[in-house]
Amino acid sequence: MPACVAARVRFLVEIAHHDLTDAYRAADMFVLASSREGWANVLQEAMACGTPVVATNVNGTPEVIQDSALGQLVEERTPAALVRAVAALRQRAPDRNAVRAYAEQFSWEATARANKALFLAAARYGFSDRFNTAIVASAYNVPETPARLQVVGP
Repeated sequence: MPACVAARVRFLVEIAHHDLTDAYRAADMFVLASSREGWANVLQEAMACGTPVVATNVNGTPEVIQDSALGQLVEERTPAALVRAVAALRQRAPDRNAVRAYAEQFSWEATARANKALFLAAARYGFSDRFNTAIVASAYNVPETPARLQVVGP
């Protein structure tokens, strides 16, 4: 590893779960350079600790990093693109309290409500209408009161 990188970057080994928050809080930023990713809980964890994130734009990461002021999506999974993204995020220097506040909207309760609404919409409208923006938007506007799933069919 070049000396200029070794003096500035720490590549950590596996960290015990109970020590993760300390590691996230100590970091200037968190970088996730995945080639595949679902809903990246690790991004949420870092952001909940106030740590801004850089992540490749794959699968579920754009759902987590919706505010470019607080995180940076990388379109191209190359070292050069990652370097540019890290530099851009460093230049913006997101406020850690704002990053944390943003992450708080993705509580387990809110996420469960959104998933429930999405599943109910899918059950109602079916697979063929899965890209209907009204259905997807409804998942983020779910009432607090529980609803019953009505199963129809054979």
